[in-house]
Amino acid sequence: MNELLKQDWYVDLINDCIVIIVRGTSEYRWALIEMYHQLGHRILTENDNFERKKIYGREIVQRVAQSLGKAKRSIYYSVQFAKKYPDITSFPEGKNVAWRDVVHKYLPEPKKLEPQIILEPLKGTYNVIVIDPPWEYGELDFQGRRGAAPYPTMPMEAIKAIDLPAADDCVLWLWVTNRFLREGFECLDSWCFAYKNCFTWVKHAFGVGNWGRGQTEHILLAVKGSPKVDFGSTPTAVFGKRREHSRKPDDFYQMVEATCIGKKLDYFGRQQRQGWEVYGNEPDKF
Repeated sequence: MNELLKQDWYVDLINDCIVIIVRGTSEYRWALIEMYHQLGHRILTENDNFERKKIYGREIVQRVAQSLGKAKRSIYYSVQFAKKYPDITSFPEGKNVAWRDVVHKYLPEPKKLEPQIILEPLKGTYNVIVIDPPWEYGELDFQGRRGAAPYPTMPMEAIKAIDLPAADDCVLWLWVTNRFLREGFECLDSWCFAYKNCFTWVKHAFGVGNWGRGQTEHILLAVKGSPKVDFGSTPTAVFGKRREHSRKPDDFYQMVEATCIGKKLDYFGRQQRQGWEVYGNEPDKF
């Protein structure tokens, strides 16, 4: 991958794709569909270069998606759309159609495009658990609205079925986005934890959204039994800069360490931390 990133043709491809995405940001349905078509067409023009590098099919989608920071499914559908309709004017439904309808009615479903999350079972129990579930968002929307995550996700029923390695006395910190607040409480019920409070990460910059631009993410605090905690005058607001996608602020972990006593687990964690066991499919991501 590192060698590919240095190739002039690949750098040009990624830069052109970024320009297409930026230009395609629009409230008009057809402008969005044109953007997907242009994106797929631009990727297809480099087919010979990819073949010379012995990069084919699904791997092309994965490489480009990673470079753009976009979901693999979105890149896949863009390429399939341009393949099926080289001339966009031949698309049968005209301009009054939504992208999701194009995907569902006219494009083939990707086969095993997103890898499943398969983890070895944990041994032992923990008094403090932080969990950041890989919520399943669906398709990425290049207009800037939150869509599919650029990592493997899990359906809601699979998340609720997680057997948390909780000690008899355990405090749980469950990360939820604004979209999944209701589902977060469903998870607490499924895991037999009692809700206590909601903490909020206030980010330094606005994100995206249709019903207000997102600047917050929440952590539901819940307990089982009588865990050892000392919150004192700890505020429920956590401040920290937005960094890489899904990366949580260090200030949050410092707060947990200062308030919660016992053996600690970062479930679906993506960064090694002293004094924590990190468990997930990307424990060394950051």
